[in-house]
Amino acid sequence: METNPEAKIVEVAFKSCKKINKSTEIKGISYNTDGGFLSNYKIPTIILGPGDIRECHKLGEFVYLDQLILSSEIYKDIISNY
Repeated sequence: METNPEAKIVEVAFKSCKKINKSTEIKGISYNTDGGFLSNYKIPTIILGPGDIRECHKLGEFVYLDQLILSSEIYKDIISNY
């Protein structure tokens, strides 16, 4: 999937991440997500979540609480500004 970097969701999410997390970047990823299915229907889609990709979808998967709290603040800001 690929979303135009000028899409509103990208712009709003980037600003929210920058405001709350202080540093962020827009980059491509090389793993599969459900986002690809949305993208097939021309829905502008981003992948944004807490945790480390090396820790997901395996035995003992986890996310640190501070990352979960930070991501919820970012999601709230995105929703407020979209």
